[in-house]
Amino acid sequence: MQPEGLKHPNGYQTFQQFIEQWLRSKLMWGNAYILNKGNGLHVLDPRNVYPMLADDGSVFYQVSADKLAGTGDGDIYPASQILHDRFNCLWHPLVGVSPLFACATSGTMAAHIQENSTNVFANSGKPSGLIMTVDGADKEKVDELGKHLNQTFKGQKAGNLAVTAGELKYIAFSPVNATDAQLIEQLGWTIADIARAFGVPLHKIDQTV
Repeated sequence: MQPEGLKHPNGYQTFQQFIEQWLRSKLMWGNAYILNKGNGLHVLDPRNVYPMLADDGSVFYQVSADKLAGTGDGDIYPASQILHDRFNCLWHPLVGVSPLFACATSGTMAAHIQENSTNVFANSGKPSGLIMTVDGADKEKVDELGKHLNQTFKGQKAGNLAVTAGELKYIAFSPVNATDAQLIEQLGWTIADIARAFGVPLHKIDQTV
C-alpha cells in the first residue's frame, strides 16, 4: 500500500506512473529529483537540475523551466523541498551517475574477454595435449601428421577419436590451467561489479560468484 501522499502525487500522473518516472530518472541518469510544491510532487528532468552548495554548507537546487511542475528558468529551491535520490556517487556525494556509466569499464572488459575466448575456442588456439613420436619420425612425417590433426580435430571437430599409424605418445594437458582459472575469476569479478552498480545482491545472481 502506497503512502497517503503518493496516492495522487500530482494532477497528471497516477502513483504507478510517478514511481516509473522516478526509477527511470535514477537508472538512466543516476539522479532523481522530486520537487515538493503546493501543487503536488514532481519528478524533474535530471539534466536540468543543478545541485548548489552555500558557504555554510546548505544545499540548494537550481532548476530550469517546467510547466508541469510550475517552475521558472533559474529558480532555486532548498534541499527541504527537493528529494534527491542518487545512485553511485563516485566523485561527489551530491552527484550520482547511472549504473550503466558506473559499470561501463567492467562491461567492456567482460565483452573483450568473451570475444577473445570465443576466437580462441573457435580456432582451437590452445592444444589440449601433446603428441610425440616414439620412433623418431622425420620432419616430413611430423608435418603431415600435424596437418592431419589440425584438419580433423580443429574447432567443432575437436574431441573426435584420433587413429594414426606409427608409435605415438600422447601427453594430456590440464583442462583448466592457471591462466584459465584467472580468466574465470576475472569474469566473475566483472559480474559482481556490474551487480553492485545496479544494487543487485550477489546471491540473487549466483551464489558461487
